[in-house]
Amino acid sequence: MKISINFKVLWDSLSEKSVSVEEDVTLKACIHSGNAGDIVYSLPTVKELGAEHYVINLCSDPGFGGRNIDLSTAKSVAPLLLAQPYIKRVTIVSSNIPLEYANEPVEGIDFILDKFRLHEPFKHHLAISHAIAFGLYINLYEKWLYVDGGKSDRDYVVVSLTPRYRSFSKEYWLEVLSGLENIIVLGIPQEFHCLSGITADFVTCNDFLEMAKMIQGARLFIGNPGLPYAIAEGLKVQRIVELHSDFQNAYPIGRSGHIPPPSVVEARDLIHRLISDSSMSALQYQNTTLLRKTDDLEAVIKDKNNHIGNLEAIIKDKNTHIGNLEAAIKEKDVYIMDLEAALKDKEAHIENLEHQREENFQNWQTHEKNLRDIIQDKQIQIENLERQREENYRDWQAREKNLEAIIEDKQTHIGNLEVAIRGKDAYIVNLKTTLKEKEATLNYIYHSYGLGSLLVCNKMIDKIFPVDSKRRLLAKTILDAIKNPKSILKRI
Repeated sequence: MKISINFKVLWDSLSEKSVSVEEDVTLKACIHSGNAGDIVYSLPTVKELGAEHYVINLCSDPGFGGRNIDLSTAKSVAPLLLAQPYIKRVTIVSSNIPLEYANEPVEGIDFILDKFRLHEPFKHHLAISHAIAFGLYINLYEKWLYVDGGKSDRDYVVVSLTPRYRSFSKEYWLEVLSGLENIIVLGIPQEFHCLSGITADFVTCNDFLEMAKMIQGARLFIGNPGLPYAIAEGLKVQRIVELHSDFQNAYPIGRSGHIPPPSVVEARDLIHRLISDSSMSALQYQNTTLLRKTDDLEAVIKDKNNHIGNLEAIIKDKNTHIGNLEAAIKEKDVYIMDLEAALKDKEAHIENLEHQREENFQNWQTHEKNLRDIIQDKQIQIENLERQREENYRDWQAREKNLEAIIEDKQTHIGNLEVAIRGKDAYIVNLKTTLKEKEATLNYIYHSYGLGSLLVCNKMIDKIFPVDSKRRLLAKTILDAIKNPKSILKRI
């Protein structure tokens, strides 16, 4: 197997177990970064997946989902894993990084068991969460954890209660376990305070395989969710588990699993039934329980007699108080009837308001639809206006350009006209000069002797040949004949 450079190999069972390299290459590998209990609950899924190489990734940061596993704990888990017939190799690596969100495959790993944390591990049984992550069905009613050995010759009960995931007080268990003999408390010294005060042998195992063998040999296991209980659940021994009210993801499955009742007496009876296959232990436990109950009953009877006298005096006072209360109750009944009538009116009013609200909502929906239609029409109109404005702007630009050309032509024409006007003015000045000259000449002619003679001659001609007379016409004809005889001949 090849581990990515992000992992550091700390321990491998190959150094202690003879497995050929050729065989190891073909082993399917799985990796887990959880607590020791999570690793035990993953075994049914590991078996179904056919994984034979189990890799434990050390991730001792409580911020990562409460994980806390170190090298010592991982080495204690390894013998228990190797005791399973389907696991041939265990490797311990270190990255301190959880892998449930790893999108890319890890080199040399076929199954990332951390994926169970993505499937609501606080709502499902932890073993079921592992199976859901890979779409598997597993049978948790049958035994799924195996260790060598069977029932021990010793008639003992294993108890393992840790500070986490508790629902009963320490006093509850001290009372339940009092009188019970041959108790072995499993755990670490830092947690033994949970059961201090009971008569028991406090034991810390060398590894978890030794713990599993001790649990398998007991008549009964009592504990709360944790690694010892996970082992008891996998071995399907007679077991009682104290469940936390909020985290119930390690409940017992199968006939041999039980939950302690809240009553101390019922809890003792449950323990008695589960270990009753030993007649001597049963009789001894029953005798101790009966003696304790007799002493308790005698003390209770004394207290009850004293209490009865006090109760009789209290009853008299209560009877008087009851009479007062009955009168007050009658008044309250009348008041309640008034309140019920008012409540009916309020309900009718609320119903009318609900009906009105529904109508208003429908009207609002219709109004909203109309407004949306109007807005859509306005938008179309705005688009048309924008398009028309652009067309008008282009037309205006073309017209402006034409007007500029026309103005330029007009300016040129005006310049030409101004030049022509200046020429006309000069011509007029010349004409005026010429006219003065003509007038002077005309005046000279008018006052000359020749013109006077001519005018006298014309007057004589008008008298001899009057205008529009036949005499004048004949004279003109004769004169034309003299000047142009050919024209006269053509006319004749």
